[in-house]
Amino acid sequence: MKSKLILLLICLSAIFSCSGEFIASKSGFINLSAPDGKCEEGSNDPTNENKLKIVFSWDPSESTFENGELIIKDNQTKETVETLPINVNDLFTEITLDRNKWYSWQISATEQGASKPVLSDEKMFYSELILVENAPYPVLIKPIQNNTEQVIFEWESPQEDPSRDNLRYKTYYTDKAVSEDTPISSLTFVEREVDVTSSTYPKRVTISTSLLEAGINYLKVESILTNQNNTELKSTSYWKFTVSSNP
Repeated sequence: MKSKLILLLICLSAIFSCSGEFIASKSGFINLSAPDGKCEEGSNDPTNENKLKIVFSWDPSESTFENGELIIKDNQTKETVETLPINVNDLFTEITLDRNKWYSWQISATEQGASKPVLSDEKMFYSELILVENAPYPVLIKPIQNNTEQVIFEWESPQEDPSRDNLRYKTYYTDKAVSEDTPISSLTFVEREVDVTSSTYPKRVTISTSLLEAGINYLKVESILTNQNNTELKSTSYWKFTVSSNP
């Protein structure tokens, strides 16, 4: 009798397994592919030099989705800057964003037959094409102080950087105010000499407002890695800020 009962339990277990009951499935899971850290696929916006067309892609899922949204947030403010409807089953889409900014992105989508959407993981990326192999990640610039006497900025890498132990930085600023729609590529910068390396903490630059014009200005931070061939690999971050008046 005991052996028959064990056999019956085994048969029931096999039936439930074949029908899909009690088996954890990967269905409903969306795995983001790119961009992740550095943008390697995209193109310039021919109508606006300060915009970049970026290709977003994700891996196929075992499920079919009825609808979905791609959500993009400003990585510093955490505010949502874009929420776009997508066909999740297409596996990619192209979106135009402001250049030289850190963003995060994820997908929210409803699986066919389900009542609630699933949310993918979240990835960060910098909105500029960085195609040089082993180039350092652009830094995340944070304004610390902005008054009539000086502006202070700090920066850090927003994610693990394999080059972090061998980096140095150069900082630059625009000494002439520019218009809101001035292309970054046409800006003229003056170097603000600082002695900052990967071991410096905090990584900071202070600029007197006497060196700046009232209006819109830019800070540029260049991350530099010297490889074994004595070649400099670079990436650049920008921060737009406003000076209200000079002392």
